[in-house]
Amino acid sequence: MTAFADLCLLTRIALGTEADPAAAIRAARLDPDATILLAFQHRVAAFLGRLTHDPAAAPLLPATLFDAFSLAEEANGARNAMIREQLAETLARLNAAGIVPIVLKGGARLVDGTFTLSERFMEDLDLLIPEPQITEAMAILEAAGYAPFGDESRLAEEHHHLPALWHDEWPVGLEIHRIVTHDWYPALLSASGIFEHASPVAFGGATARIASPSDSLLHLVVHAQVNHKRLLSGSVLLSEVVEFAMLARRHGMADVIAADAEARAGGVGLGFATFAHVCERSVGTPPLPRVSRMARGLGHRTLWQQEHPWAQRSGEALAFVAEHALSLRHRPSVRRRFPGRFGERAFYQSRWREIRRILAR
Repeated sequence: MTAFADLCLLTRIALGTEADPAAAIRAARLDPDATILLAFQHRVAAFLGRLTHDPAAAPLLPATLFDAFSLAEEANGARNAMIREQLAETLARLNAAGIVPIVLKGGARLVDGTFTLSERFMEDLDLLIPEPQITEAMAILEAAGYAPFGDESRLAEEHHHLPALWHDEWPVGLEIHRIVTHDWYPALLSASGIFEHASPVAFGGATARIASPSDSLLHLVVHAQVNHKRLLSGSVLLSEVVEFAMLARRHGMADVIAADAEARAGGVGLGFATFAHVCERSVGTPPLPRVSRMARGLGHRTLWQQEHPWAQRSGEALAFVAEHALSLRHRPSVRRRFPGRFGERAFYQSRWREIRRILAR
């Protein structure tokens, strides 16, 4: 078995979808160093801290794996406690002005309790705010000490979120969203539709909104497959697979099927079905009732590429070209700015950084 196969095995055990965990661990020839590295790359090391509390699995884990997962769980729990405070304070500031945002992605999981505090790694906090209130929300956050940092301020005017805002006292940036996906999918996950189906939730003395289960599932997949071009590149992040599995278990297959239908209606049915098939094959989520041959084939391609990392380069190069072509086609501000970018040093630095990332695999 490869390191990726081992990581999927451990993830299934943590999720409770592996039929005989003890026998599977005994049969596996785990490479602790490779597995630890991959677990952090896929952002599931903290989630795999579950294994250290499992009376059947914990005694069978190599000591190096046990210690790494335990440390990741502890450190991520401390970090997420700070992020929880940051979110509660931010919501309170916005609520005082009558603004009740929808908390997206990782922040939503903090609010709804899908994961324990330590299990999900978070890069930032994403808040969807009604467009008429965005200017006021940005002013409130800037008055509280938040400010954009570095290249973030150069996002296209049509980008689905504003430049990330950072604060010296808090661990993550805030991304204020006007929509949740690229603007060339106007019928998909409209902000008005998400707000219509969202529910208010009390959190840390403040009030937030949480997207409906089907919208949460669909946004998770669209963010991975469309925003991050994983369908094109044939890549996958196991943290997203784990979140899909946890949400599907929490809410049931009816909401997964509803999200699949919405994806088909919005033009991203292939991406959703491919992702669901990857989840089924890698961590044992229940299968979708309908998965096309194309989606199955793309799902197999994604998993094959994880076993052969060298093969990911061509897919990432394709995604890189497609992303820039679509941006030029659909975003007037990018077209206006693009010719002048050839005279900016930052343009070449950014492109070279992206190329090196692809070639480094």
